[in-house]
Amino acid sequence: MCFLSLPAFASYDYSGADKPYSGSVGLGYLAHNAGVAATDASSGAKPFLSDTYTQFNISGRFTVAEAWSISPLLMLTYPAKKTAENMETTALTYFTVRGMRDFGMGFDGHFGLGVLYYELKGSGGTIQLQNGSGTATFGIPSQTRSSSLLAWDFGGGYHYQIYRVDLSLVYTSIFSSTRRALTPILNFSLEVL
Repeated sequence: MCFLSLPAFASYDYSGADKPYSGSVGLGYLAHNAGVAATDASSGAKPFLSDTYTQFNISGRFTVAEAWSISPLLMLTYPAKKTAENMETTALTYFTVRGMRDFGMGFDGHFGLGVLYYELKGSGGTIQLQNGSGTATFGIPSQTRSSSLLAWDFGGGYHYQIYRVDLSLVYTSIFSSTRRALTPILNFSLEVL
């Protein structure tokens, strides 16, 4: 007969119940509007992870009831991403406040509302790009343009001692069948408070 014992897991309180708050910093991967942006002019292909960014984040977690907490998160993409022609740069900022539910053994789920801020900076002028079977002239903005979208955040995570990994599925324009977009975010963070 064989018995497996995991004392490291049994002795650690994953819920953070030993303190009413925590703070983390981390980095991760973000795929803006996954499966929406075409990357091949001739075929119109829309790979799921085509518009990707590196992001840095800071978050907090405040216990409000047994197994429940509130978690604000601020995420910034850095460096700003340049287009292939180096004529434009884009950056994303995301802020959300999430409700979190601990399920035990280090696992939790979260949901919340946030704002996804998208910024585009251009050098001005025009550029010739593929458009179907030919080319067309497209304008490049000569000033900064931005948009802010209401975002719904759903996901889950795993926490072990001071380390955390979580996956968020961030939806914008959730009630529009033509403008709805999904932005998956994968975070790796380290508890510092």
